[in-house]
Amino acid sequence: MITTKYDRNLRAACQRRGLILRKVRAPKYYCPDINDGYQIISAYNGCIVAGTNFELTLDNVRDWLNEYDAKQ
Repeated sequence: MITTKYDRNLRAACQRRGLILRKVRAPKYYCPDINDGYQIISAYNGCIVAGTNFELTLDNVRDWLNEYDAKQ
């Protein structure tokens, strides 16, 4: 079970599971429909696993990883 809310710890937790945690880098005026959050991507094939429009917060990422672990 993951209890941290720090970016670097959640990135490491994703990497241990074969996932990549990505933060939006585009300015808001470039992509107005993209949120200021995070996205989880599969490191194997590059498919978006969660957070299609970068709508995940760090709390959402933590909860998603805990659910992912429960399913495995």
